[in-house]
This record gives sequence, structure tokens and C-alpha cells, in this order.
Amino acid sequence: MISAQVTSTKFQNVDVNCKPISGKPVVTISRCSAVAAEMSTCGQQKITEDLVNGEIQHQEAERKYEIIQEATNRWFESCKRWVRNFY
Repeated sequence: MISAQVTSTKFQNVDVNCKPISGKPVVTISRCSAVAAEMSTCGQQKITEDLVNGEIQHQEAERKYEIIQEATNRWFESCKRWVRNFY
């Protein structure tokens, strides 16, 4: 049931690997926020799918959730700096 939800989710700003789509400009802080939110949601959904499918255990899922959060926060901060410096 969860698997179907994850695969049916259509993201506008990230690819199937939960990375920002190359070629889509991110030129405002609100776009940085939108992309970061999709990165986070996408990553969390993939982890949840793995957990539900028994591919990972709860402890590993928690660790991966933390990694997603940290990576997304770093990307968002970097994006904000880039936007501020560029514009």
C-alpha cells in the first residue's frame, strides 16, 4: 500500500533520486524552500517504503531520516547563500 503511494507521488522539483532537477532554475529563497521540502518528502517516502517492505530495520530508518534532514538543511542553507550572493 505504501509503495503505491510513493511511486505515484509526482514531484515538480526533484528527480526520482530526490535530487533537484538539473536545468530548473532556483533563483529565489522561496524556490529554495520548495525544492528542499520536496527533497525531504521524497527521501522520507523512500525510507518509509524500504521500512514497510522489510528492506531495512527501524533503527536504520531512523538514522537515514536524520541523514536526509541534515543533507536537506545543508542544501537549503547553501541555496539561500547562493541566491543572496547571486541576486
